[in-house]
Amino acid sequence: DVTVSYLVGAEAHMASQNMSVISQPITLCSLEASASQHSGMFFSRDWIHDILQCDVATVRELFISGDAMQPTLKHGDMVLVDTGRKQPSPPGLFAIFDGVTAVAKRLELAGKQLRIISDNHNYQTTLQPIDQVKILGRIVWLGRPL
Repeated sequence: DVTVSYLVGAEAHMASQNMSVISQPITLCSLEASASQHSGMFFSRDWIHDILQCDVATVRELFISGDAMQPTLKHGDMVLVDTGRKQPSPPGLFAIFDGVTAVAKRLELAGKQLRIISDNHNYQTTLQPIDQVKILGRIVWLGRPL
């Protein structure tokens, strides 16, 4: 059992070690409306705002499925997606809708088209008109078990 004095003592210890206590903890919604997997993790509003530099209201979690983005992202990784940042410039990792589900891809502008890249070289890079790609948001954080 955890007592109040233990929690107060732990908070004081963390403060003395320059470790922060989660302020205003929140859970995040999944990027996929039908997601059966939810992290159950708590994130600090301040951390999302100050460190990730995102609006808390636009951040969603997404679990990576498959090996298309290996070695960068692995099956089971959890990423945070800022749905308020959909511009593919500068290039980077984004969540896009592939017609079935949300997937992670590397996006680069190529004139009026978008280069859609899987980091796993066993998958082919595609080029599509920008207006035909449904960008859900920029990936801003990655979490995985060691």
